[in-house]
Amino acid sequence: MPDRGGDVRIGESSLGRHRHVCALFDGPDDAAAVLIPFVLDRLRAGERVVHVVESRERYLASFGPDVDVRAAVASRQLDVRTWDTAYLSGGTFSATRMLAYVRRLLREAPGLGFPAMRLVGDMGWTAARAPGTQELLAYETGLNAILARPNVAVICAFDTRHLDADRVAGLLAAHDAALLNDRLQRTPEIAPLTGPRERILAAAVLLFGENGPRQTGIDSLIEAAGVAKATFYRHFQSKDALILAWLRDPRTRWFDHVRATAEARAATPDELIVRLFDAVAERLPRRSRLVPRRGGRGCRLSRSRPTGSRAARPARGLDLARGRHSHDRPRPSGAGSRPASARRFATEADDT
Repeated sequence: MPDRGGDVRIGESSLGRHRHVCALFDGPDDAAAVLIPFVLDRLRAGERVVHVVESRERYLASFGPDVDVRAAVASRQLDVRTWDTAYLSGGTFSATRMLAYVRRLLREAPGLGFPAMRLVGDMGWTAARAPGTQELLAYETGLNAILARPNVAVICAFDTRHLDADRVAGLLAAHDAALLNDRLQRTPEIAPLTGPRERILAAAVLLFGENGPRQTGIDSLIEAAGVAKATFYRHFQSKDALILAWLRDPRTRWFDHVRATAEARAATPDELIVRLFDAVAERLPRRSRLVPRRGGRGCRLSRSRPTGSRAARPARGLDLARGRHSHDRPRPSGAGSRPASARRFATEADDT
């Protein structure tokens, strides 16, 4: 089903193309007055709604005696989760862990048979300043990178009574729209992603990273980016051209961030390799692999050789991209000090 964001309403506004909304409310009653009708409307449309709340029982009771959502809950169309199983799993908040959590939710929705998914998060847990809350803006900013796909939207509901002006400003900059007094307003701070070329590249970063370039069709990219086919080919003459742009895009160079994180944390050269593994583990979802499984397809970048008669040129670009990371990989001063697991990792990574 195509993404018909213009038909989706929240409060008094149309959701349009907005996929990441900062909803500001004056307390829980104000939030319920807007979010409960939104959830019911999406359920009637056959979409899946995941709502993360403080109390499951209190949330279900808020629908009132005349609304029976038991069938929707039983079919997982309405999936009610609590703070301690999502945002605060283990008693702490982690931006990396939560972004991986959202990725899993987005991937499982089509398999459950629902044409669209809306994730609504009650962000009241941030008022308690739980460990890791300082990573909130990193999480909100990271969401923008993984929402470049059709038929999804994330609504982050905040209680303005617990926010100061600086926090509100930061949150608005991390979302593409704000809901205030039932009206949706675009936040201009992240306007660079509104251009069609940027949206296509953002879709490529997401879908190529998850599925590999060869398994991602142009139609999927066009749908995720929300552009017409003619617009796609105006910016990229072929899929091969998009793959080359993807390889050169800073968002694809994830290992640069991993290396910088490891270098910042390591106190000594001997500790650098250990911190490198820690940074890789934090950066990648649990199921992701840098090395190919036995009989598998290999890592995501190694699957990026384009198809067609001009495949050789992009492949050379890929080899150069991988080679730069291979040569730049940090090494401790003494070869013998590197753990056996690190030596095995380096050998396998070079073989991918």
